[in-house]
Formats: sequence, C-alpha cells, structure tokens
Amino acid sequence: MAVPFATLFDMCIKSLTMAECNAEPWEGRALSDRIDPRITRTTRAFEEAIVELAGRRPVSQITIGELADLAGVTRATFYNRYSSPLDLLIQVLHADLERGHRLEAARRAQGDSAPRLLRLATAEVADHVERYLPIYRHALADPADSGCTRRSCATSATTRWISWPPAITGCCPRPTVR
Repeated sequence: MAVPFATLFDMCIKSLTMAECNAEPWEGRALSDRIDPRITRTTRAFEEAIVELAGRRPVSQITIGELADLAGVTRATFYNRYSSPLDLLIQVLHADLERGHRLEAARRAQGDSAPRLLRLATAEVADHVERYLPIYRHALADPADSGCTRRSCATSATTRWISWPPAITGCCPRPTVR
C-alpha cells in the first residue's frame, strides 16, 4: 500500500533539524535531494523564534500562536512540523549539542589525544550552556519545563554550571587547547 503524499511530506518536514537545513554543499546532489529554501527559511524562523521566546520566559508559557507570529508563519505550519513548543526547543538544543559531537568525532578521526578531546568536548558543552543560559535557567526554575533539561543535556555538571549566578558565568577562563 502506497503512503499518501501528505503523510510523506509531513514525515520529511518533521525530520528536518537545524543542522540538516544548514547542511551544504548542494553541488553533486540530485535536485530531488535538495531542500526547498522556503522550508529552510521556515525552519530557521521557528528555531530563532523559540530561542528568543524561551530566553524570556519558560517554554511551558509560550503559545503556538505567539511562536508562529514571531516566526512570521501560520499556526498550521507549526503543527505540520512540531507537536509543541517544547518539542521544537528540544530539537534546537539537541541539534546544537550534536554539532559538538560531530566536531569531536572529526577530531578523534584526526588522531587528537584523549585529554585534548576531553578538554574540547567540555568546552563545547560549556559554550552550549552559555549560549542558551536563559533557557536553561527558566527550565530549571519551572517544573513544567523539566523536559527541556531532562531530554537534552541534563547532567550534574551542566546543572551546576547553569545554577551559577549571572555575575560568575563570565569570570572563569575557558580551557586552553594545547
């Protein structure tokens, strides 16, 4: 039995992540493998909107209507791609962490030493937490947002980093790479 086109389209749209939308180069790829630029723009608009809104208040208090308005698209477009604002935020945070994992894998393939890889991986996680610090603070403070930390990067080290007062986060030097 053939799968209806609408179902296939929805499956493809929902499987897009920030990393996949930003993936280059297009050379050498078949026309059917290329992502429509409108889809890329819409995905990026949703990702930027959720990061902005979740930085202001807990994701549990973000409505799909205001998310769609800020992204400049309709609520139906949101529902075609995501199940909730939390789902979208987790995808954004996960894609950012996955970028760090890909960098680590590339460095491992180049033969970097284990101590160097550990320092670089720790710095990547710290950078991620610093980039999304307001989001994680809201998530830790609001029990309704616990899925944000539980499903993306809840480790004791990450939680301790997030719990620091804002004045302290910028004081510590980044690990140096030798």
